[in-house]
Amino acid sequence: MATSTYKPTITPAVIMHRTALPFALFALVLTALLLVSKLTVLPALLSVEIAGATRNVQDLKTYHEVLQVQIIKKQEQRNQLILPMEGTDYRSLADWKQEQYSLQFLLSELSRLAMAIPAENGTAVYMQSIRYYPIDNMVEIRGDVRNVGPRSMTALAQFVEDLQQESYIQEVQHPTFTRVEDPELGFLSPFHLQIILQ
Repeated sequence: MATSTYKPTITPAVIMHRTALPFALFALVLTALLLVSKLTVLPALLSVEIAGATRNVQDLKTYHEVLQVQIIKKQEQRNQLILPMEGTDYRSLADWKQEQYSLQFLLSELSRLAMAIPAENGTAVYMQSIRYYPIDNMVEIRGDVRNVGPRSMTALAQFVEDLQQESYIQEVQHPTFTRVEDPELGFLSPFHLQIILQ
């Protein structure tokens, strides 16, 4: 008895015929899933809240461009307010301020000169108050000289002379040189100096 073995011929057309339906279903399902995710899932995952509004990626690009334009406009407005000062009262005031000595510079220089006066113990020149009048170009100092024994008036004269040697000082109106004796501090020479700056 003869058995017949039939082997169908597999051709590309047969393969495409048999796989066409599964591929079509797969493509349809994949397209539907991508569409659903684009409409529902991705907006929820890719949205952020900025300035009280929820924005997606495209909105963020637009918002960034709007912000860049606003920043440029604000910078131009700032430059118009700050930079073109020529011939204005603000420019005159700024120039005048630049010409004045800074308070920090004056305090540093006066402290340096005061510390240069030798004392038996502690500091010789005590400056109780320093007032700077930039409009009058004047500095007013009140204090006293101590810790040098009976040489307090000599130390005060040395301090005044050191002040007059400074290039930024035009004139020191001489104080009244007096010496008093304090029961606790010993000999003192109080002073009130008015310094006219260059």
